[in-house]
Amino acid sequence: MIRQIFVVLSSYICAVWFNLSIDKNSTSDIITYFSILVGFFLSALAILYASPLRKTLSETQYDKQKDKWTKTVDEYKNVIIFSIFSILMLLVKLPSDWNLYFEFYGHDMLQADKFYLALVISATISFIYLVNILFKNMKVEIND
Repeated sequence: MIRQIFVVLSSYICAVWFNLSIDKNSTSDIITYFSILVGFFLSALAILYASPLRKTLSETQYDKQKDKWTKTVDEYKNVIIFSIFSILMLLVKLPSDWNLYFEFYGHDMLQADKFYLALVISATISFIYLVNILFKNMKVEIND
């Protein structure tokens, strides 16, 4: 979860600094994107749970406290919670009379379109990270 927050903050700062943005009116597209990601994550986790691979991952130690199955479930849980929280943040609309302004080195730091871009970048990086975990786990040998 801390990794996702760091990625959002760093993506947001880069978006502001380099003046990159996403259309403020595309929140429904972004929510759809997050919903598809959550559906993919849950489907992948269900497939892993129903396969014989789960037992093998449960028996394989990741570190002293966790096995690979627990680590995988924890990673998926964190990304799903982050995605659902992001959807909630996109659904909440601030009143238009709120004038939030914070300047840093001549750049307005509170811009919704930059924040939306940071959420999309963070979700994409999380997606790539979890797909990488999924394919690493698929390479584990199973003795049926």
